[in-house]
Amino acid sequence: MPDQLSESRRWVIEAWRRAQTEADYAAPWCKAVRGLTPAQAMQAPAPGRHSIAQIVAHVCFWRAYFVDRARGGERLDRAEIDRQSWPDPGEDEWAGLIERFGETHALVLAALEDPELDTSALQELLMHDCYHVGQVMYVRALLGLKAIG
Repeated sequence: MPDQLSESRRWVIEAWRRAQTEADYAAPWCKAVRGLTPAQAMQAPAPGRHSIAQIVAHVCFWRAYFVDRARGGERLDRAEIDRQSWPDPGEDEWAGLIERFGETHALVLAALEDPELDTSALQELLMHDCYHVGQVMYVRALLGLKAIG
């Protein structure tokens, strides 16, 4: 890791890396979505609540958007963010969403490791994703699925 990175940024990079595959205090993020059928992923735990697929799509949107913004990409207006940030994927999109979940994790990690980028907003994604992966785990429990260790 380049020496130009601050200690706090290095900590976020390591936490981001470990959360995906080897979290100590919670199930790794990759396991939160692994093994779910499309029907399970689409099932909302209650009326008006988000399904796992919606949560994963939301996480992927914000990861890609924050990386794009860090690289100088266009800022979306609030209406467009609202439209894109909570999509309603279909069952046929689930396999692609799982793949996108991994890809966007790698995208954020690469951006965090780039000393040329201002990644202050990206660092906040760690908390955002922890929250939403926790939601995924809770929805799994509400659906009666086995706990992940």
